[in-house]
Amino acid sequence: MDKENFVLQRYIEKQAIATAFVSNSEILNTKKLIVVIPSRNETALLDTLISLSQNNFEDWDTIAVLCLINFEEHITNSNEIDSKQLIDTLHEFKAKLPFQLFPIGPIAMDQKTGGVGKARKLLMDEAVRIFFSQSNWNGIIVNLDADCLVANNYLTIILGYYNQSNAKPAVCLGFKHRYEFLSQAEIQAGKIYEYHLLRYIELQKKYNYPFAFQTLGSCFAVRALEYCQQGGMNQRKAGEDFYFLHKFSILDQLGEISVEIVLPLARSSDRVPFGTGKAISQIIQGKKWTTYNEEAIQLFIQASQWHSTQENINLIKPSYIPDALLRFLIDSGLETEITRCLRNTSNQDNFRKQVLRFFSPFILMKWLHFARENGYPDDEIPLNLN
Repeated sequence: MDKENFVLQRYIEKQAIATAFVSNSEILNTKKLIVVIPSRNETALLDTLISLSQNNFEDWDTIAVLCLINFEEHITNSNEIDSKQLIDTLHEFKAKLPFQLFPIGPIAMDQKTGGVGKARKLLMDEAVRIFFSQSNWNGIIVNLDADCLVANNYLTIILGYYNQSNAKPAVCLGFKHRYEFLSQAEIQAGKIYEYHLLRYIELQKKYNYPFAFQTLGSCFAVRALEYCQQGGMNQRKAGEDFYFLHKFSILDQLGEISVEIVLPLARSSDRVPFGTGKAISQIIQGKKWTTYNEEAIQLFIQASQWHSTQENINLIKPSYIPDALLRFLIDSGLETEITRCLRNTSNQDNFRKQVLRFFSPFILMKWLHFARENGYPDDEIPLNLN
């Protein structure tokens, strides 16, 4: 066994949280790419599968799709019955698809820990098992959600990205929300939240923040080897995508496909404590949605650029770094981190990389929440969104 496949084996032994759902005998042909789709109380999963099957693609034997049907165990029996019926439907439907479909479940999830992070982890770990059984540590795991449609070049673009010599181990996929069959209130709320999402990353790019990536759970892919090396997916009930993908971004292992190949539905939802569905629900219910203060974003990025230059360490802090930001950074451990970086790096390039990791997207978001109450209130969202 080569060392790469040994990494997969050790991950399965030490960090997988369930036994195998799919037997090796069920897997036909060597798989290059596995799409994983968690589904809870979904009514449009078949539409997602049909959309995927309509890709302009020929090498279908190399593609598999894993669908995990799950429900909350404390909810009424109707959800369990619906989940069982959906599993039966998927088993009947899979013969009509050009790719191998593996329906998994239904699985009862406990209220405390059984969120979307756990569902994604179960699926992605199962994909690792399949790739390990085929000695394919280069296999690609693609995350999709059951409210999404995909472009007809979805598979081709993802595989094409990974065929490049400079491909990063993980990649964010371009998306555009869909609004068909939604109420006018949902459409307006969806556009407000999409504006917030897009503007936040656009401003990070405008000021040259190195970790400016959209992190949507339905819009990313990762190689099996690096998935295992980074410890796999977390089990958060929401925000699992943000924390997982930024483990790659701060190591310069996250890329971007800007083409809009994923089309999520901009709908309201109460299945996760925050995120797109929850935000749309809150906006519909009357919550005034704002977006992060541009100046606060700019100041944070400028501070990251100044502090990551080794020659600046003993200089007086520039006036453009306000007291509120400096206080926040010190309270967050900046001085300790700079001391550690000075001790453990031998050149400016390594020092810069290490310090920039301190200025992570997580710290940026914490700063913006702090800044909101300390002189940098949120910006308004325009009323006339197209």
